[in-house]
Amino acid sequence: MRNLRTNHGASGRLSLLAAPVSNNSIGNDNSGNFWIGVGTSNTERMRILAASGYVGINEQAPTSLLHVSTASTGKTEVLRLQSINGFASGAGTFIRAGNAGSNSVLFGFDYDSGSFQVQNGNTSAAMMTLVTSNGYVGFGSAAT
Repeated sequence: MRNLRTNHGASGRLSLLAAPVSNNSIGNDNSGNFWIGVGTSNTERMRILAASGYVGINEQAPTSLLHVSTASTGKTEVLRLQSINGFASGAGTFIRAGNAGSNSVLFGFDYDSGSFQVQNGNTSAAMMTLVTSNGYVGFGSAAT
């Protein structure tokens, strides 16, 4: 169990100590924004803006519901969707864009076909398929 120490300064900061010399902390600023700092330099890693509810990861001024920033100039994986228990037949990992049903699309990986797909959000029918094993692309039908 971690010890809890409060700092009653203007920042309203709470510090969660994993070890006596740790500087991990959580708190809020004078605008009510919530933040989490980690490491010996207490580097801010996450912020939630009170006014909008926007969440920033490595971003102090998020401009969308989820804003993830990286300092890397190379190819960087910023989000991973993964099942740790495998998938049953007909399963996959998808992100929905839009409202539920016909006003949306799903995009992600279909495990049965081994392909990246953009699907109709209402019927889950493939609208575009990219087969990862051979690079073939299909529109409105299977890519074979």
